Amino acid sequence: MLSNLIRDAARRAPRLQRCMSAHASTPAKPQPRLPDKKMRALISLYHQADTFITLENLDEAIDRAFTGDDTRGIPDQPWEKAYRDLENEVWDRRSSSRVGDWQFADAGRRSWHASSWSNSRTEREGAVVDALYGLDGNRPGLEILEEEAKNAHAAAEADRKGRS
Repeated sequence: MLSNLIRDAARRAPRLQRCMSAHASTPAKPQPRLPDKKMRALISLYHQADTFITLENLDEAIDRAFTGDDTRGIPDQPWEKAYRDLENEVWDRRSSSRVGDWQFADAGRRSWHASSWSNSRTEREGAVVDALYGLDGNRPGLEILEEEAKNAHAAAEADRKGRS
């Protein structure tokens, strides 16, 4: 009778089994990679993200659009402008397009103080420099990011091997 009780209890108890596969576990498949053209577009979009208008910077963007503060990036800009500079700004605004970004409409005509050498290049020269140095404008492009990712992975692997 006691043996029947033990046998019944053993049958009802959950069985502890380890699930094992007949095959060794396979390493994770590498994620599919986007084509270079799409990767470049994503990188360019990422670089432009700081200029997007969000709820947090909406008021500032509206103020900037109506005041036309284009003195960003000009070192030692005096607080007060000379009368001749104000006349030039009025002429610039009157001669600019009614639609579009008036701040960049006269980029070729601005004085040295209002633009730097890198901004005074033609579009073709900029494309050549971007291709030579792997840039997207003045920010890193796809090739530079891929190279840095490879270097970071190699450094992490060397660090892992150093710890072992």
